[in-house]
Amino acid sequence: MGKFNSHPGHTLSPSEREEMELFYRRLSWLLDNPDYRVGQSSLSLAELRERQSQPDQIGRYIAPNERLSIPELVKRLVTYDKLADTIGLDRLKAKPDDPEFKDIIRNPGYWTGWFMGDGDKVGDKLKHLASRPDEPRRDVTVERLPPDATNLQQFTHLIREWGQDFQEKSDLFPQGKGRVIYAGGDDFLGVLYSPESDPSTPPDKVKPIEALQWLLTLEQHWQDQQQQIKHQLNLDFTYSVGFVWAGHQVPQRDILQHCRDAEQRAKNQGRDRVTIRVVFNSGQYVQWTCPWDYLHVLTQYRDRDGKSWGEEPNWNHIYSDWAQLKARHGIRLKEMQGMPIRKNIALAIFDLYFNQAGETFNQKNKWSDIAGDNTNIVIVNWINDLIQVGWQLCQTTPSNT
Repeated sequence: MGKFNSHPGHTLSPSEREEMELFYRRLSWLLDNPDYRVGQSSLSLAELRERQSQPDQIGRYIAPNERLSIPELVKRLVTYDKLADTIGLDRLKAKPDDPEFKDIIRNPGYWTGWFMGDGDKVGDKLKHLASRPDEPRRDVTVERLPPDATNLQQFTHLIREWGQDFQEKSDLFPQGKGRVIYAGGDDFLGVLYSPESDPSTPPDKVKPIEALQWLLTLEQHWQDQQQQIKHQLNLDFTYSVGFVWAGHQVPQRDILQHCRDAEQRAKNQGRDRVTIRVVFNSGQYVQWTCPWDYLHVLTQYRDRDGKSWGEEPNWNHIYSDWAQLKARHGIRLKEMQGMPIRKNIALAIFDLYFNQAGETFNQKNKWSDIAGDNTNIVIVNWINDLIQVGWQLCQTTPSNT
């Protein structure tokens, strides 16, 4: 990998391009079934092209045409237990009766929810702590930390302790339908899924609304840590998260990339946010980004029949109204010459179905905090994204299953 990536400005010769293609195709081929293929005779480039042209050879960890860096490859291999054994890392399968990662049910109709999070501006916070005079530790009851610990030592200890606790929490997921894959300090990855059960009994599906209900509680799991960091170090600490609700045919490598992209979008739009991305089997997706403090706006939806959160409201009502207004150009998502975007109709629909939430945001001048900007185009697109994602996750009988 270093050979091919160390000189980005260098133009490869035809023989070098073939050598690079052979390397990555072999890597993809081996990782699709490492228990069997590692140690076997190497295939030629022509043989690999032929075998990897088959529809079922999609690349479990790497697509044949991908050109990964070493850090990116390592992140994708966190699910391979035998690799952990080889290099001395803890296995994902902590107990003999824990489900193997490969046993996650991804049959037709079984969607999975993946979440990836990271602390906001951790590097800047470390620099800030390093430049500040060390103060005596306020909470002297914390074990394994001397009373004269530096600010950096205290911060590192708190983050590592939280990561371990987050990974080990037994009540984190509803009915055991999920697990934290890793929690390495301030970053983490996990999944909501339908675990294997009695082979004669189809496992329960994780419903979209279950995934959303769980996501609404996620912030609570790091509030104690935030309070501790604030109390001991007078430091505000927030997280940004990418949450991906993926169809059964979406390759695992694509899901992880969607998680990273969604997490990065949350950071780029102001941090302390979550981006929810619904990825369909076709590879298309809809997404919505919202600050944690305002994620509950989804629960304020009320349909035309007056049904609200907890009463199985019909999201087809707002979805249909919104789609018709877009089709008639009453609502536009892009600027057109001589046809500027106006937010009045979009806000009227938003207020009608969401308990005057738009009016509240206007009165409190919150649109910049919530949507990242208070321009018409940003506000209208934020509402559009909310409706697209809400329609997928909040329906009792979801369209995507």
